[in-house]
Amino acid sequence: MLASFALWTLAGIAPAAPLTFQVEEITGRRTERKELADGVVYVQMYQLEPALAVSALIVDPKKVRAESRLAGGTIYEPGATNGRGTVSQMVKEADALGGINGDFFQWTPDPGGDPQGLAIHEGKLLSVPDNRNLAFAWGPNNPWAIASPKFSVKVNTADNEKTWTPTVINGRVPADGIGLNFAVAGQIYGPTPITVVRLAMPKRNGDLNGKVRCRIVSIETNVERANIGRNEAVIGLCGKGNEKFEGFRVGKELEIEWSLTGMPKGVTEAMGGWPLLLKNGSYAGPKEDAAAPRHPRTAVGLRADGKWVFAVIDGRQTKSVGTTFTETAEIMKWLECKEALNLDGGGSSAIKFLGITLNRPSGGVERSVANGILFFPRK
Repeated sequence: MLASFALWTLAGIAPAAPLTFQVEEITGRRTERKELADGVVYVQMYQLEPALAVSALIVDPKKVRAESRLAGGTIYEPGATNGRGTVSQMVKEADALGGINGDFFQWTPDPGGDPQGLAIHEGKLLSVPDNRNLAFAWGPNNPWAIASPKFSVKVNTADNEKTWTPTVINGRVPADGIGLNFAVAGQIYGPTPITVVRLAMPKRNGDLNGKVRCRIVSIETNVERANIGRNEAVIGLCGKGNEKFEGFRVGKELEIEWSLTGMPKGVTEAMGGWPLLLKNGSYAGPKEDAAAPRHPRTAVGLRADGKWVFAVIDGRQTKSVGTTFTETAEIMKWLECKEALNLDGGGSSAIKFLGITLNRPSGGVERSVANGILFFPRK
């Protein structure tokens, strides 16, 4: 049997008092369970063949609330990580019980804090869904659900003379594209210098659906990177994208209209992911063959008893080789999930609770990521 590692050994931290576990012997596996806080049970599982180490939290949403958080609070920020941060940093800054890494994010050619999919925090839209159209969504009074969100946005002149569809929202402006970034983005930039059209926003923006009339207050050309003020929105034009805004001037009024559909009522938090792993207790992921690659994985799931499961499977290590999507689904099913969604994995996989990193990140240290799900005690 693979030797078990004490919880504190994983982080190199000795607790004030020994932790005792309920140990279960399963063929080829050793499982240990421990209640870490009111409403939070920690599950450690080690398997011999293939070698696996799984760290999971089973959370009772009646006793613990969860929030979708951006690292640092905005998409982009000055500094080496360009708006990203580790799960440990997010947990510490929010004074949370713990947390887990979130969605895939901007990685090449320049890593940044833009999540690839949907992100909502306290009812405010942080990042829009991409073509994967999958997200875990929840609210204070409704259970978790795997949603298929769709987002649309258009920018009109106030007289409806012209209409544009931005290429990206709250992200890096693509070559020859148009970006529309709100205050939550923090900054705007592109692969080459961009034209920045600053818009005065008459009210707080970020609602899931809305229409707002704004006014151009300045137009700046040949900009490397620009900060976004609290009551601003910024249109960024790169390359041929500049041609679509020719002739515009300061004082011109524009109207921005956006809509998010496909979400359950009452949603205030959401985290994008891909692929779907389980639906109604059956595998729902992509078809895989015997040569499917194994990697570190992070997944979230919902059980029939209403409890949530947050799991990290270590990989790229001798004692844990990682899993395929199919194997990840089997782990989530073993943890009694009926629905499950895959989140970002690889070197991003990290799970933290009560000051301890419960897994072993494949890179030896936690990677800076764009966002995560944090846990707080209910008052």
